[in-house]
Amino acid sequence: MVSSYEKPKKAQIVYFSGTGGTKMAASALGAALAGREITCELFSLNGKSSFVAESGALLIVMFPVYAFNAPVMIDDFIDALPFSADGVAAVIAVSGGGEVFPNTASRCRTVGHLRKKGFQTVYEAGLVMPSNLIMDYPEVISLSLLHILPEKTERIAADLNSQTVRRMKIHVFDRCLAFLGALEKCGSSSFGKKMKVSGACKSCGLCAAKCPRGNIALENGRPVFKDRCIMCLGCIYRCPQKALTPGILKFFVFDDGYDLKPLEKKLLERAWQRPKEEELKALTKGYLMSGVRKYLLEK
Repeated sequence: MVSSYEKPKKAQIVYFSGTGGTKMAASALGAALAGREITCELFSLNGKSSFVAESGALLIVMFPVYAFNAPVMIDDFIDALPFSADGVAAVIAVSGGGEVFPNTASRCRTVGHLRKKGFQTVYEAGLVMPSNLIMDYPEVISLSLLHILPEKTERIAADLNSQTVRRMKIHVFDRCLAFLGALEKCGSSSFGKKMKVSGACKSCGLCAAKCPRGNIALENGRPVFKDRCIMCLGCIYRCPQKALTPGILKFFVFDDGYDLKPLEKKLLERAWQRPKEEELKALTKGYLMSGVRKYLLEK
């Protein structure tokens, strides 16, 4: 394991974002690094990336946690990287649940993948953003997570600026679960192929244009789904007519949709009141919210 690395003068943040949370986190980290006079470039994997690895630059890989792992977009990106004998990387996972089981091993496969390309991962971290599936958080919790994001990314930027090495110790059971979760990448194609399109569809083509995997095509003005879905949920939540619904795993998706923009607006307009510690504890009771509780309350 690496014990030190040179202070980065430049960072290249490469990220994939399904519904906007990781994009927001990557932008916040980029701003925090720039504030410490570290030149920063952001590269989105949602479209065609013009990424070229620069010698001496710190590679920062950021992704939303999908089935306890990185999404396939990250795997494809690393596969395409040239071998780098002196490459240095940081890996940052973004989840709705935080750094608790079963998310703790979510970076393992990415770290190992980078190692095969010559990159030493010197820093690992997890950020928490509002959940976009299964469990819809109270609005005040989602607002609190967005409010604290700059503080969390400032901490990461400070660590990288001071050459802090941070690697996570992962329990073997978590690693096994992450390995099993990787099999979900095969099953997610069924989720896409069984998508339902209602009569509300206006044939705008937004879902096809924005799909990061090119999994959607318009045929006779109707979306048709292929077998490359990664369950990012972007098509469902972006549809202006709410015309797309899952054919399976319907409980995954929020009936009222998912959009971070109204939350951002409330923050900017200061149209909310930050909850006190006791209220946060009350709203994040139970194990399923324990990672969020820890994240919001840690000093």
